[in-house]
Amino acid sequence: MGETLFALTYGSEAVAPVEMALPSLRVQTYDPEENHRKLLHQMDMIETRRDTTLVRTIKEKSKVVIAYNSMVKPRPLEEGYMIPKRNFEHKEGHGKIATIWEDHSS
Repeated sequence: MGETLFALTYGSEAVAPVEMALPSLRVQTYDPEENHRKLLHQMDMIETRRDTTLVRTIKEKSKVVIAYNSMVKPRPLEEGYMIPKRNFEHKEGHGKIATIWEDHSS
């Protein structure tokens, strides 16, 4: 299951202000000693949770890389090839009729 940024940063879930004004069962049954013990346990487990999140992030990024690389077509270039390139210099014959090819053989 994914972790929230709040849980990864602070190690616990927040109590909404509505629950403070109208006490819920969670607020009514609050035990400070039990809370302290759970916080210590969460602090022990935070590195594991962060490592798990990091591994998941790396897997997702590698899937994106694989998907991108599968769409890229390798094109070997040799000296003297004509490469299409936009030429933005103001030249004679500009407009739609002007050439967009440049000779890169020199």
